[in-house]
This record gives sequence, C-alpha cells and structure tokens, in this order.
Amino acid sequence: GLVLGLARVGVDAWLAEDRPFWFKVTIRIPDTAGGRTDWRERIPQVIDLAKPAHTTYDLELVASLTDR
Repeated sequence: GLVLGLARVGVDAWLAEDRPFWFKVTIRIPDTAGGRTDWRERIPQVIDLAKPAHTTYDLELVASLTDR
C-alpha cells in the first residue's frame, strides 16, 4: 500500500532557507486503510529509520476518501 513519487524542486518540493535539514512528509491514507489502526505510530518509526540523523521533519497524514 505505500507508493512513493518523485519530488521536483521548484514544482512540488522546495528548499527553505530558514529550516536547514528539514523536510515535510505528506501521506494520503485510504479511508479504510485496510483495517490498520497503527499508522500514526508506525509511519514515524519508518521515517526515523530511513532519514539522516541530522535532519528533522513534519509529518502530515491526510485521510483520502478514495484509494488511488
């Protein structure tokens, strides 16, 4: 169920001068989410394992009415 896209700087991604080593993660979760209820706990664990130690991030979970 996890699909990753391509980020294009200046189109759908940007570099912020005042927040170095910061990025934002937006994840659209299907309304049904396959019966999973632990998304809010598991997603940060996955990001923390994959990101460089010197970085920080904001996580936004968006409920999607349709499963794309």
